[in-house]
Amino acid sequence: WRRIYRATCVRNGAQPDAGRYLLPWLMEAGFTRDQVQLSMAVTPYLTAEQVADWGQAWTKRALESDFAKQAVEYGIATWPELEAISQGWDSWSRTADAVFYYVNGEAIAYVE
Repeated sequence: WRRIYRATCVRNGAQPDAGRYLLPWLMEAGFTRDQVQLSMAVTPYLTAEQVADWGQAWTKRALESDFAKQAVEYGIATWPELEAISQGWDSWSRTADAVFYYVNGEAIAYVE
């Protein structure tokens, strides 16, 4: 899933790991390190309900989204691969010890 997701993002001209590039991008734009406030926000899915919601969202998204259509169109994934990924998310979402989280990078740049 991650390989397909990342490759599809890149093919679309997006950076799936943009948070780690915020400071370099801002410095390339002319800001100094002292003008940039960096922070990170963690989005956790910890409870059974949260895990089920996240897992079921990806169960559908793996097959019924622009992401899925693009992954196949770009030759990054096949429908059988996406079906297996969907089934994996569905199975995972019903696992008692499942936990998922992601980190978002955040930046505020100040003009002096």
